[in-house]
Amino acid sequence: MTKPTDGLERALLASLNVTLENMAFEQAFLRQGDDFDIAPDSTWLWARLNILNPVTGKMFIRVERACAEQLTENILGPDPEENGEAISDPMLFDAMAELINTVAGRFLQKLVADGKDFGIGLPDTGIGSCCDEKTDEVTRVAFEIAGQHHLIIGVQGNDLIALAMNRG
Repeated sequence: MTKPTDGLERALLASLNVTLENMAFEQAFLRQGDDFDIAPDSTWLWARLNILNPVTGKMFIRVERACAEQLTENILGPDPEENGEAISDPMLFDAMAELINTVAGRFLQKLVADGKDFGIGLPDTGIGSCCDEKTDEVTRVAFEIAGQHHLIIGVQGNDLIALAMNRG
């Protein structure tokens, strides 16, 4: 039996995995069950951006700090800590901004017709909660990376969600 969000989940999983494989040499898996009630606190980082065209909405990634550190280390190459540098918050935020930017671009490529334009805004980042995730206009999909880390992608906006469910 298919769920109403199956198309959205498939499109997000494919977009996330191509991005992670190309940028960070990792793979994500859909989380089974509903563990969205993990409170976003100072151990969670987020990056979000506005979707401007063909429909409006927002996308965000919320990720555990340990996962953000692992992904950032993979993206940057050799362990910066070996060179006496710790992975700083600005490094984490830059990597997460690039991650949401790339995932959103791949996601929208799957949803729009060939040759059609789409538009996204510039990402912003932070720690804790990035928005009211409990509204009806937010659909969240949870992923697991490296068998232990959690990453959540949220899609906000009824038109964007409907487009993804119909074309994903």
